[in-house]
Amino acid sequence: MNRTHLEHVVAALLIMVAAWGLLALLGIPAGHWAGALAGVFFFVGREYTQGERNLAHAESVHLTHLRWYDGLRFWRWTPDGRLDLLLPLVVCLVAALLVQLLL
Repeated sequence: MNRTHLEHVVAALLIMVAAWGLLALLGIPAGHWAGALAGVFFFVGREYTQGERNLAHAESVHLTHLRWYDGLRFWRWTPDGRLDLLLPLVVCLVAALLVQLLL
C-alpha cells in the first residue's frame, strides 16, 4: 500500500460526505449510499482512463484507435491501479454500511 491509495480513500470519503450532505439538505433519503457510489465511480472513471492510456502506450496506438471498452479490461491494469480502485470501493462500502447500521 502506498500514499496514493490512502489519498484515494480520503478523496472518496470526502466525495461521499459531500454528496450525502447535499442530498440530506434536499431531503433525499439514503444519501449515504448515493454518496458512496459517487466516491467509487469517480475512481472508476479515473482508473478507466488510466487503463486506456496505459493500453494505448503499451500497444503504441492513439487513444482514438481503441474500442470504447478497452479501458474496462481491468486484468490489464497495473496492480497499483487495481488497488487505487479497490480500496476506495471497500472503504466507501464499509462507511455506508456503518452509517446504515448507526442511523
